[in-house]
Amino acid sequence: MNDEELKLVFKKAAELSKAVPENLQEAAFNRAVDVLLGGEHANERGAKVGPRERSKKLDRSQPGDGGDINSLFNELDRTQFPQMNHASRVVDNAMILIRIAREKFQINGLSASQIATVLTDKFRFRTTRQAVNQALDKAGDKVDRFTDNSRTLYRVMAAGEEYLDAGDFRTLSKTSTTKQKIRKKPKGATKSSKPAKKKSKRTSKRKSGSNRSLGPMGLLRELLEEGFFDKERKIGDIQKHLRSKKGRTVAITTLSPTLLRLIRETKLDRNESEDGQYEYKKQ
Repeated sequence: MNDEELKLVFKKAAELSKAVPENLQEAAFNRAVDVLLGGEHANERGAKVGPRERSKKLDRSQPGDGGDINSLFNELDRTQFPQMNHASRVVDNAMILIRIAREKFQINGLSASQIATVLTDKFRFRTTRQAVNQALDKAGDKVDRFTDNSRTLYRVMAAGEEYLDAGDFRTLSKTSTTKQKIRKKPKGATKSSKPAKKKSKRTSKRKSGSNRSLGPMGLLRELLEEGFFDKERKIGDIQKHLRSKKGRTVAITTLSPTLLRLIRETKLDRNESEDGQYEYKKQ
């Protein structure tokens, strides 16, 4: 397929993706490209490579990984994980994938090569083994690095779980950067800068008392304490309550994994209603 034909495919995919809500347009675009290209990808020599050949390629590039990594690649439905569309950094997508592998496929840890392969070929998030290594090595206490059968593997730790549950990756990243800059201020600050410091502290104090400083997990825990979940609530009701009573707009795609986390912590229980939607209630 030449460049002009590819341009037509991308143009058609872009038009089709406009028919879905904005938060799903990226996933819809990727799906449309897959369909328009017949679900096949060109290899380096120009030959077409189907799903089976891709899994074999994964086997060759990951010797000794066994069937688990193949099941992750072949059975994973990327449309079920829209949070990938909200993360733009290698470290965020890598951590999300590691958690998916553990929760859905019982795979305790992935190598940088495995992560790079699945992110690139499955989620269309192009990256390399070196980029994944560097990103995860800088993740601090969010990620654990260990060796298994002479391979270096990564898994998400408790701090990483909380980070992923918060969902707002860009905000967290900016907040962390801002804190580091504040700590690195020169010791010889002038007297004129002191009033500004005091004002900054008062502002921070006011913000800490507001739910604006809470992430999705903090908001849901607050609702638990207020008795909101004493009755069964659907996810749409939760979103509407947060918007009208807390002044916070939280996407359904962010609420869903956060509610699942509270279920695993036995804070909430859920049952399927007659219309097929889950209803959440305090345990």
